[in-house]
Amino acid sequence: MVQPSCPKCSGKEFEMVRQQIKNANFPTSLIACSKCGSVLGALENIAAGETAASVGMSIGGKLDAVSQSIHGKVDKILKALKVS
Repeated sequence: MVQPSCPKCSGKEFEMVRQQIKNANFPTSLIACSKCGSVLGALENIAAGETAASVGMSIGGKLDAVSQSIHGKVDKILKALKVS
């Protein structure tokens, strides 16, 4: 089995390092060599549950506004039809 190694120092151990990256949408973790610190990759830390809940709340609020608008327009039409 092939064991991953650092291309810079041939180190065999790696670690996740939290790093704030300018203009990133989410916090980021870097995959770095434990021996020399060379960065080998990056992962965005996305909290999928929180993101989904946030999107759901945003959509829900918009749907409520649309629903109220439709009900208001339907009420006006019904009143206009009864008056005629």
